[in-house]
Amino acid sequence: MSTESAPVSAPGPAPAPAPAEPAVGSAQYARLHMDADTKAVVTKLIDKEHMAEFLASDPDKGEHNPQDYNYKTTTFPKRFSFIFADMLIAAAPLAAQRTISATAPVQPGLEISATAAATATLIDKMCPYEAYAAKRLAEAEKDEDRKYDEDNDKSEDEDDEDGDVDDTDVEVFVYYLWNVFLDVVRAVPYDSPLQYELLGSDLEKAVTLTQALHGANPYVHPKKPAEYSPEALDSKRRWLESCVQEWTSFSTFKAREILTDPSRSLCWMRFGIVDIAEGLERSPAKLLAGPGGQINEPGDAEAPLRVLCFSNSLRVACHWLLLVGRAIYRLAIRDIDDNLDKGTAFWDDEVSLRIIRHNMYDLYYENGGTKEGKRGPRWLFWKRRLETLGSNNENDPNSGIRLGLDDELRAIARLTAERMGEHKAGMDAEIAEKGWANVKKEYGEENEE
Repeated sequence: MSTESAPVSAPGPAPAPAPAEPAVGSAQYARLHMDADTKAVVTKLIDKEHMAEFLASDPDKGEHNPQDYNYKTTTFPKRFSFIFADMLIAAAPLAAQRTISATAPVQPGLEISATAAATATLIDKMCPYEAYAAKRLAEAEKDEDRKYDEDNDKSEDEDDEDGDVDDTDVEVFVYYLWNVFLDVVRAVPYDSPLQYELLGSDLEKAVTLTQALHGANPYVHPKKPAEYSPEALDSKRRWLESCVQEWTSFSTFKAREILTDPSRSLCWMRFGIVDIAEGLERSPAKLLAGPGGQINEPGDAEAPLRVLCFSNSLRVACHWLLLVGRAIYRLAIRDIDDNLDKGTAFWDDEVSLRIIRHNMYDLYYENGGTKEGKRGPRWLFWKRRLETLGSNNENDPNSGIRLGLDDELRAIARLTAERMGEHKAGMDAEIAEKGWANVKKEYGEENEE
């Protein structure tokens, strides 16, 4: 028997050391330790296919080269998405300690957290506002020189000098920023305190730049969830649930923005009035009817999806009225009724009046509503509709319980009707005590004309 030992193989390469854990408190560490809710929001914002790239990337420092503002660039959406994702991740632990509710009688004041402020600073560092303003100033000086110097031979079509930012490039920045911001607003649930982090993201330079370009605040608007139409049932359900969450988040965000900073978003309240009309003035009998023309027909598997769409419209209407109902009553009801003929109504322009008056639906017309005339009856109609939709009366075919609305939404409808009465009584008393001139001055709603 051989006593020779088996040959010993050479040792293989040592295994690569495991990557070091990021430092506690760093952005990379926070990315790896998101809670489930935050991860769901960030994944919706970033998209699953880009999550690995986001997690491996260095935090954005907001640095840029003016030459980067090129209409061919595709980097802006990703950069903005990553910046806002880091903001949401960093803000989540503190946000989790707070609660917000659209039904609370007193809404929290706006607090700009360090995280939101830091995000605004990053984006403002990228904002080409200074270059844009400098170019406008230079062009104004050129125009002035031409008036007094006929020998000036510089062409108006002369190319920009290196480093200048032309209007096309600035438009690209504005377009991508506000569309990504819209994506963030839609991704964050309406009842998440992270909505207040977004409200606190005071993108001062970006807003100023947008106003310089368009003469208005950022105007971005998501698509509303479409009315239900028969398609593949499961895919339609998932799509509708996503649209419903996004639309409710967006509408609630805009209402909260008006509440915390009316100067930035007051014009959006006109579209809130459209949302209210869609939620309260359309006939449930038409919206919820099944193939046989009846509501909740036996065996109608698609009925829950129709209820989902209708419930979303109602919830959005309630949120507008709960959060800024007092202002809606003041501006869209009493001010127009009392002051339009005098020429002192805040919303007396054609666009505003068309939005407020022309977006009316069948139930309101059937109950005597008209595009002209006083607005007061419309407010009372909305209130009655909410009382009916919040009703638990099984014997009323129009009640919320008979229509299939859940307990929570019926309770919100009843609460909204109650608050509408409080809004009207409080505002009527304030106008009677102070007079319209003082009320308008106090709220900064004097007609500029």
